[in-house]
Amino acid sequence: MDYEVLGELRTHELKPGGRDILLTDANKAEYIEISILPKSGNYRRNLNASTIASFTILLGAAIQYFKSIYSTFNHLMVNWRFSRGVEDQTNAFLTGFEDVFPLQWLQYFDERELEVLLCGMQQIDVDDWQSHTTYKKYDARSPQVLWFWKFVRSLTQQRRIRLLQFVTGTCRVPVGGFKNLMGNNGPQPFCIEYIGKDSWLPRSHTCFNRLDLPPYRSYEQLAEKLSYAIDETEGFGQE
Repeated sequence: MDYEVLGELRTHELKPGGRDILLTDANKAEYIEISILPKSGNYRRNLNASTIASFTILLGAAIQYFKSIYSTFNHLMVNWRFSRGVEDQTNAFLTGFEDVFPLQWLQYFDERELEVLLCGMQQIDVDDWQSHTTYKKYDARSPQVLWFWKFVRSLTQQRRIRLLQFVTGTCRVPVGGFKNLMGNNGPQPFCIEYIGKDSWLPRSHTCFNRLDLPPYRSYEQLAEKLSYAIDETEGFGQE
């Protein structure tokens, strides 16, 4: 318990080690009792049994009252922190959210379904990705294209996500899979385009979901260059 003496703030321990005990819902009753009883102890020696009994009843009522006050304060504080204190910000968020997703639809989704709907899928299906890819100056049978998909299949899910982010700017697959991949101007499938020389590093155009893939001479060279692009740099060669 803290109190002031001639402008100096002092701490009186109501029990041994009390200064290090955090007041919680579990120990509030004990705190109220021991903070009141010591102050009343000096008077109890001069009181008769009847007065002491009346005092004990009154003290019990006071303790219950302080408990209810503490509980009410707790409730009001929680309500302020999580509701009323951020009411304006919450209403602003809900107004903007409803512009893209009607609030009445929320009842049809649990939290995981809503996350997928808003953020997309985190698992990358390479077969789906490959089947919804287009090519410029390459075709599906070009060695570099075959090596590219071999490289993608060799990656862990985490590194596939980094590759996806490198070439599209997003780390998640849209709901419905790669056929629903979007670009700046609407639906935009992933594209691999022939460009440059084999000494060049790959380059991405995230606005168009396009990867500029130089004509590397071996799988090892392609894997090395792509690994460098997705592992050693952040935003490397992106437009």
